[in-house]
Amino acid sequence: VRSLYAGTCSSDVTLHLWDGYFQHADQFFIFFLALVLLMFAKEQLFEMVDKEKNEVIDFISKAPANLTTDDLEDFCSLANHYASNTPQSFRKEFCSCLFDEADRTTSQKAYSVQQALCLPVSAKELLQANQLGGKEGVRYFIVDCRPAEQYNSKHLYTAFHLDANLLLEDPKEFGGTVDALRATQKHSIEAERIPLLDS
Repeated sequence: VRSLYAGTCSSDVTLHLWDGYFQHADQFFIFFLALVLLMFAKEQLFEMVDKEKNEVIDFISKAPANLTTDDLEDFCSLANHYASNTPQSFRKEFCSCLFDEADRTTSQKAYSVQQALCLPVSAKELLQANQLGGKEGVRYFIVDCRPAEQYNSKHLYTAFHLDANLLLEDPKEFGGTVDALRATQKHSIEAERIPLLDS
């Protein structure tokens, strides 16, 4: 990521890719390009489940080498699709710990990014997206992961409760609960995103 794929792509591909990247003027765009690369390599990565960690890392680091100039338009278009459909609040929240090496006060926040189980989204952004409504708005299936007493005290009327402690205490039961919530989501609400609310 730090070399913007110059280390693995041909010079022709690199220059075309850089043109698109710098014209996009979004430092986070590199992560969406990486996401598309991982999606392209998904099947091979699943087949490497029993391989050593270093072998998997080596495979991922060489993935951009397969790009050709003919691929770049679709490659960047897909990355742009994911960039525009990903909540923006995390950019503000984590920009300094991802891009500001001089700021040492962000180490705690950087650690929280590494330990995150899902993408953090601000409640404000969630509510704004919900107010858009219609086909253009993002539909959410809200899972409230606060302690039961907080959930019972007050919650959004469309929210479903999930005890987040189960993830650590009883992963099997947590998985069963998540499967049940997914079935509810598919059959009754048909939401596109599943935000998890915490206190």
